Amino acid sequence: MPVEFLSDEEAARFGRYDGSPSRAELERVFFLDDAAVLAQQLYDGGDRTVQQIADILSVPRSTVYGHLDKGSVGGRPRANKSPAGP
Repeated sequence: MPVEFLSDEEAARFGRYDGSPSRAELERVFFLDDAAVLAQQLYDGGDRTVQQIADILSVPRSTVYGHLDKGSVGGRPRANKSPAGP
């Protein structure tokens, strides 16, 4: 792409980002894929832990957390691992 009309400083910065893009900037360009939607549905269903969802999708747990709606993360109680009984 021609950059002759840019100043030297502008040409040096051309095509480079200044830091990481925000979530809003990314969402303008990239759309959530089916796996992210599935992860949210599984999480909202309340039957699966984040680790189980990560295992199903073959991704790290941190990736699942990164795609979950921030309003729902931590919004449901943790699974009770103690045996049921009187």
